[in-house]
Amino acid sequence: MQRIIVIGCGGAGKSTFSKKLHVYLKEHELIHLDSVYWRPNWIRTPEDEWKEVIKNLVAKEKWIIDGNHDSTLDIRLERADTVIFIDRSRYVCMRNSVKRTLIGKIFGIERADMTKGCKERFDRTFYNFVWTYNKTLRPKYLELFKKIEKEKQIYILRNNFDANVFLSRVRAKISKIR
Repeated sequence: MQRIIVIGCGGAGKSTFSKKLHVYLKEHELIHLDSVYWRPNWIRTPEDEWKEVIKNLVAKEKWIIDGNHDSTLDIRLERADTVIFIDRSRYVCMRNSVKRTLIGKIFGIERADMTKGCKERFDRTFYNFVWTYNKTLRPKYLELFKKIEKEKQIYILRNNFDANVFLSRVRAKISKIR
């Protein structure tokens, strides 16, 4: 596990999981795609520039990259050796997304895994993405995983128990090496 992609629906827990994984894989650079893609006040990075940024990031030797951004998934997948898919129900993802928005709005907290100046907001388009993800994108990912499973390590984590077992195994493996 040198180059790891963590993907899944918004609100699935990709960034939280990636931070926990990074505790054990400290030599890996932790990259949150949202914090690289978004400019303050939710300004998008132009697509051609965005693809160059991703090419430079994946050229590194060890990394954990969390986030979706399908327009660059092929670039990340080409270089990755491990894919971790956080596969949560839409109810869990929606609850987490709304909770994150409420906490951000009420307490004025900006997420550490997001660009400074991108304050939480109620975004109907994003919530629609979360609500429809399991019917639209999830099947495409599962089909893709079947095609690449011989070339890449694929892990599908469906709940907190799966995530904790995975992290425990990484910790045990790292302990043996050190």
